[in-house]
Amino acid sequence: MNEADAKTALHGALREFLVMKNLYDSAVKQLTLKFEILNDEFSVLYDRNPIHHIESRVKSPESIAAKLSKKGLPVSIGSARRSVNDIAGVRVVCSYIDDVYRVAEMVERQTDLEIVKRQDYIRTPNYNGYRSLHLDIRMPVYLSDRTEYVTAEVQIRTIAMDFWASLEHDIRYKTDKSALPAGINEEMLACAGKIAEIDRQMQDMYRRIKAAEAGADVLDCAIASFSGGTSQPPTETMHYVLGEMGYETGLNTEALKEINDHFKNIRAKAIADGVLNPIVMGTDPDALTYQVPGGMLSNLVAQLKAQNRLDQFQNVLEEVPRVRKDLGYPPLVTPSSQMVGVQAANNVLAGERYKIVSKEIKAYLKGEYGRAPGQIDPALQKKVLGDEQPITCRYADLLEPAFEKYRAEIGDLARCDEDVLSYAAFPQVAETFFEKRKAREEQVVRYTITEV
Repeated sequence: MNEADAKTALHGALREFLVMKNLYDSAVKQLTLKFEILNDEFSVLYDRNPIHHIESRVKSPESIAAKLSKKGLPVSIGSARRSVNDIAGVRVVCSYIDDVYRVAEMVERQTDLEIVKRQDYIRTPNYNGYRSLHLDIRMPVYLSDRTEYVTAEVQIRTIAMDFWASLEHDIRYKTDKSALPAGINEEMLACAGKIAEIDRQMQDMYRRIKAAEAGADVLDCAIASFSGGTSQPPTETMHYVLGEMGYETGLNTEALKEINDHFKNIRAKAIADGVLNPIVMGTDPDALTYQVPGGMLSNLVAQLKAQNRLDQFQNVLEEVPRVRKDLGYPPLVTPSSQMVGVQAANNVLAGERYKIVSKEIKAYLKGEYGRAPGQIDPALQKKVLGDEQPITCRYADLLEPAFEKYRAEIGDLARCDEDVLSYAAFPQVAETFFEKRKAREEQVVRYTITEV
């Protein structure tokens, strides 16, 4: 190739790259504008902005070439457009974790955008502790004479997540990896966990403050020494924050300190005696991943401790979301939360998934608890029910009327329909309560005093 041909080829390649760069620059501008519009609309409707700030970039030629080479692909414009989804990147930084998912939902409702890949590193953090929600979006770019479709990557994360990710990138990726001191990776992972814990705590306080602003009469809290973990946030913290916002809680700070000082020793003794397990007292950011409610977590710990298998606690936590998915995502409230927790424990302790299935899970799979919110795993349903067909109608329609039967059984102990219903739901407990109520009334001595 002579010099003239080489210049022509170089000019053509440069022009081809500039055309591609302009395309992705345009994609970034369009996406950024979309987020700004959504943020402005949210501000008008709800008087707050879910998005704190927006950052964007288009990969450099060197970065694109390095990524293609790492994938073993030819370094070319066509290869880049086909195989690199993050040439255009937009980072949306939100205030709270709830805002991350709220913004993602707004994006997913945009009819001109197609989500081709979703990676949730918040609920399932990366091995190094990285947390963020990634969306690969296929979008149209409107040019003067045509419409081109490109794929761009959107990262949605909180301020806390962005803080860690930015410093981690600076520490780990902008330095010579061979020169990193021993233990740095472990320290970075530990820092990610601590920052995630703060992220969750800030969101929890924000929710409670908003509840107060909305007119909530009661906020569930716990004295500091027994707060956190599966308990409630500290009473003292909420008292201070609400006071700073102009809300009068009516609590006495000195009295709160006296109460907390009293329970510090009780807490220490309970931990030492094994009555209180430290597992349920600590704030664990992995709760965002496993989504296990506090009461359910406490029951799991108690169940495993009773069987001397507390070493399997982490494995049971990891099994919970898998069981929940198999069951079509039942809500984690009583009684379904306990059913999911017990089944997860059975799966881990038995060493085989669904080797042991509780009667409650079988009834759930049959349809006796109503229709599942999501799709139940058909293979699991077949394994548990066999040839028995699941119920397709409302389960209550299959039950014989029983109100009069329970009314006859409980007899005069019931004073009203509510008593009959209490007996139907909790026969032994209700009957005992009604008998004690009757005994108290019969043992009352009535007398009068008259002057003579």
